[in-house]
Amino acid sequence: MVPGKFTQMKGFSLMENENKIASDAMSEIDKTLKSFSVKETKLKDITIRVGSKILKYELVSNTEYDMDKEIRDEYNKILSDKMKEIRNVINTKFNDTLRSLQMTKDEFTRKEQLLLDKLKKAAPMPEVTMEHARRGLSIIKGDRPGEIIWFVRRTYWPKTIDGVKLAHAFIEKYITPIYVMIITNEHKVMGVSTRKLGGLELFQHYHQSNPDCWGRWKYASTWKEPNDLIKIADEAEAVLENINTMSIAKHEPLGLPKLSVLQKHLRKEVEKKEKDEQVSVVIPNQLSRLGTVGAEDVWTL
Repeated sequence: MVPGKFTQMKGFSLMENENKIASDAMSEIDKTLKSFSVKETKLKDITIRVGSKILKYELVSNTEYDMDKEIRDEYNKILSDKMKEIRNVINTKFNDTLRSLQMTKDEFTRKEQLLLDKLKKAAPMPEVTMEHARRGLSIIKGDRPGEIIWFVRRTYWPKTIDGVKLAHAFIEKYITPIYVMIITNEHKVMGVSTRKLGGLELFQHYHQSNPDCWGRWKYASTWKEPNDLIKIADEAEAVLENINTMSIAKHEPLGLPKLSVLQKHLRKEVEKKEKDEQVSVVIPNQLSRLGTVGAEDVWTL
């Protein structure tokens, strides 16, 4: 429905063509009601009941008596008052009907606008198959027109610090399932972040700066099919495997060890410590400080 031009009539709005129709109708009704009159009524048309007798006036001459005029004026006044009451009733009912019609149209317009708004926000849902779901993908509609939110279930597993491997036995305790959340609008990728499985809050890790800091990694700016979003999630998971100490956002993420503790469990540090422990020897007593070594001693200096 295309909105027309509105005018004001008795406190409510009507479309211009309906306003004219209503005005013409009321004029016609008013004209008809005003046409009723007893001014031209002659006495021959009037009867009077006196008890059980009915008297009928008859014209005996063309002379108009004052009594005739008085009776006609009285009846004319009564009839005019009645016509006025009828006009008021019709006018009230007519306006009530028009108000009801306008309210119905306003409600229709409101619901039509709600439907149009929903259609504007509606985004065609992509064809996500069972195979995509097996690979951890699920989707929901976003709040903005054309927006879709993708959730890809992945694992947070830091394996290196600045490219140096962490001791597996230590870090495996902190392996955590997460969501990689990707927001798209139509075919544009608007953002990528990591989320907790429960509650979907931002997942706290060493590069979580609300939202995530991805360093030099640049995710694809567009997508064509759901596999493109799964690929972005795979890349994000791989980026998080390395902790870059040059761009740390949180040194003590919730649920993860301090960065300083993590650095003590680098594989090369652990291996060096284990090696040092294996080659350590017991240093002999300092026997030569007070004299020579006896023949029974097995140590030679």
